[in-house]
Amino acid sequence: MVRRIVLILTLCFSMGSVMAQGELGVLASMAEKSPALAKDIFQEYMNPYGEMFGVGLNSGWYNTSKVHSTLGFDVTVTASWVTAPKSASTFDIQSIVDKYPGFSTSQSTSPTIIGDKSNIPTVGWNAGTTASPNIVGVKLPEGLDFRHLPLPMFKVGLGLPKNFEIMGRFSPQVKLADFKVGMWGLGARWQFSEVIPVIKRVPFLAMTVMGAYTSVNSTYGIDFSGADGVGFNDQEIKLDAGAFTGRLLVGANFPFINLYVGAGYGTATTKAMLNGTYPVAFNTAGDLVSTKTVKDPFDLKFDNSGIDFNAGLRVKMAIVTIHVDYTVGKYNVLSGGLGFSFR
Repeated sequence: MVRRIVLILTLCFSMGSVMAQGELGVLASMAEKSPALAKDIFQEYMNPYGEMFGVGLNSGWYNTSKVHSTLGFDVTVTASWVTAPKSASTFDIQSIVDKYPGFSTSQSTSPTIIGDKSNIPTVGWNAGTTASPNIVGVKLPEGLDFRHLPLPMFKVGLGLPKNFEIMGRFSPQVKLADFKVGMWGLGARWQFSEVIPVIKRVPFLAMTVMGAYTSVNSTYGIDFSGADGVGFNDQEIKLDAGAFTGRLLVGANFPFINLYVGAGYGTATTKAMLNGTYPVAFNTAGDLVSTKTVKDPFDLKFDNSGIDFNAGLRVKMAIVTIHVDYTVGKYNVLSGGLGFSFR
């Protein structure tokens, strides 16, 4: 129950921070005027978050290079802290707007979801005529000024014959207020050092290959009303993510401490959908109205893949384990946790 609460609160913080409800009016307004432009802007705005979420899901699968003996098992809770580079804090709004005649921007760069809360540009257009121009515009969303994403993970592992181990993650869909989330994942490892004649003679050395997949499906209910206060009951942010990682691990395993290094390839796809009916904040004169609406304005997709490297250690006291791990890649990940391991 505790792990579910931690998972829900973490993802609720993450999704709830994605867009303030006032910014949804901005999104709907721009989507009504130019759906393609609005989608391009919010794709770039959300991209670091989508990529960080995928990278985080690929973490927390192991804390040693050695697999369990047959029917040995572990139960482990890991918290991962994903950090984005400073370069991901802004995006080039000028190059996007230049693709759409009739639109302009007040500055060349804009913060992403993890960027600053200041220096926010305005995207404008002529809502009147050439002879009688009426320049209106919308101020783009500010960032959270927070380049990190926390993600908790709960894992179980079971040793099989022939130096194999299967791993699993699972959380049935649970609901807290307007937030629902469910998660599952499957993985497997093989300690191949036991079949290499020279290496198997070194008792403390273990070399392992592994592959794992994680899927998360979640929705976050929102409430955005029009200028006249009329709201809708179908508004939600839906976030689905799938992540796969394959890795090679090499480690030294001693009675009380395990050290390891790893290299691998990870790929992830995150889909963020803004579903429901939203009132449009602008008419052709630039006044607030609620006579227009836009339905399901966005369906965004974020793909992320790459090679990364990690190193970690685990301390074992009887059956209790404590571990820490650091992964270096496009997005760095610091992980740590507590577990119970037998054989």
